[in-house]
Amino acid sequence: MITTSQTTRRPARADTMLPREEMLTALRERDRSYDGLFYAAVTTTGIFCRPSCPARDPKPDHVEFYATTREALVAGFRPCRRCRPLDPEAGTPEWASRLIARVEADPAARITDASLRAEGLDPAAVRRWFQKTHGMTFQAYCRARRLGEPAANLSGGQQQMLALARALMLAPKILLVDEPSVGLAPLLVARTIDAIKQLKDHYHLTVLMAEQNFTQAIRIADRGYVIVHGKIAFEGRSADELNNNDLIRQFYLGM
Repeated sequence: MITTSQTTRRPARADTMLPREEMLTALRERDRSYDGLFYAAVTTTGIFCRPSCPARDPKPDHVEFYATTREALVAGFRPCRRCRPLDPEAGTPEWASRLIARVEADPAARITDASLRAEGLDPAAVRRWFQKTHGMTFQAYCRARRLGEPAANLSGGQQQMLALARALMLAPKILLVDEPSVGLAPLLVARTIDAIKQLKDHYHLTVLMAEQNFTQAIRIADRGYVIVHGKIAFEGRSADELNNNDLIRQFYLGM
């Protein structure tokens, strides 16, 4: 019942990136001087690459750009096996290459601190290297890869939870959610709305949600707007204020 959209894939903010045409040119020319400045993700393959990747040129309409490997991973893309974007310019330690290959071979596998120690690795050192190199811990990288696996076999409710999880991995201050109840059974609608409320309270988020299911949305709203033909028709500073509005009760709730 409020505004804007939730997407599972969200390219880096335009104000932190080079102009799109410049990045497309660098990608087309495989210009190594741009490596590290941005990463190109191809929506048709689900893979992200360095600008200098030798792979075949994708169609421009199928390319999204990200400022970091972390953002590309969280958006659900997997690293290219040819240009190896997770390898830093200075080279990747053998143990890190081995771990990355292990995750890519089976993203669903759980690699615990205990299993790292069993391989002679210090979990704290592994965490620091991934944090410094990719802006995320090793466990966060593993979660990003698990979330990046195809979601076609998930139910509608599971896909909604997956979208929320991907968004939360970016540690946002504001969460934008677009009609989370669409395509869900009534029982799942209530659970999804409750989950958003729990996330809001736990992470101290500001949540901006557009939702046509007035009854469910109003349960968790601190402030609400009813938008008709693109204009705010009613506004309430509390759920009770909107819920008790006679016009809303008549036209939207059938009461």
